[in-house]
Amino acid sequence: SSDLVHTLYLHPEMIEDLAMAGCTRIQLGIEAGTEPVLKAYGKQTTPEEIFSIVEKCRDAGIAQIYGNIILAGANFSREVYEADKKFVEKLISLSQGTVEIGVVTFWPLPETPMTREPEKYGLTIRDYDFVTTAGDFPQTETADIERFTVAEMQKELEAAIIEQMMEMLENWEVPTARVLGWFAKSRYREGYGGWFLVLSRSEILYSYYEMLYLGEGQDSSQVADMASAHPLRIAPLYKHLTTLKDGSLEVRGAKFTREEGEIVILTAGKLSVAEIAERTGQTMDKVLSVLERLEKQHFIVYTI
Repeated sequence: SSDLVHTLYLHPEMIEDLAMAGCTRIQLGIEAGTEPVLKAYGKQTTPEEIFSIVEKCRDAGIAQIYGNIILAGANFSREVYEADKKFVEKLISLSQGTVEIGVVTFWPLPETPMTREPEKYGLTIRDYDFVTTAGDFPQTETADIERFTVAEMQKELEAAIIEQMMEMLENWEVPTARVLGWFAKSRYREGYGGWFLVLSRSEILYSYYEMLYLGEGQDSSQVADMASAHPLRIAPLYKHLTTLKDGSLEVRGAKFTREEGEIVILTAGKLSVAEIAERTGQTMDKVLSVLERLEKQHFIVYTI
């Protein structure tokens, strides 16, 4: 509902009750990232309350928190758009893999205040009858932002959201246990959510977490004896290896000296960490340093 965020803010115990009852996905009426626009929509909440409720839902174990940002709605301007972008960026960051944001445009639904008197909200409605849209093209514009520009903004914000989600996955900003939970849902077609779809866009990330989920490999935190563990690449090395002019190597952005490259190519799963150290004449610390950098790039798992 439009006041759900504020209600949950006043009664945070309801979030724990929802989680205990088995709630795994919740939709919050977010709509905007600035207080004046929220008030124009008749909401009693604030951006700070939204941040607080998202954190509480996340910590309670509600795995998917969905909300929309409305473009070309109440009091829309380029400044409001930029504020919404910053708001969404912060929201997704603190959610740690739980928040999904839909970027939508205002619908002039019949007999609503904004449809009856759009000029009070700085809007011009170009399509009252939904003849130019199936939910895929803006129906409103402002004095200086036409509908085609709004559509470009919608596309830009959606792309920025996906890029941020991918960067968070690459940078280990989403707990591994949460990511593995998405695989469990996908197996049974239980509405695994937008984060899993973003994960699926990356061959490396998907393969890495799939191997952990299936038990075909472990991450280093699960390995009791690193010396006997076998580092195993999760993707073909040739696809992700670049040889630099000075003979050094680069794997998914991580750089290795020529000497370290001898360790990199031995991560085919046949040799243990101790055997790699013996074969290359390197110390265990040196070998582990190289393996740590490869794991940071989601490029190896460990088998026993």
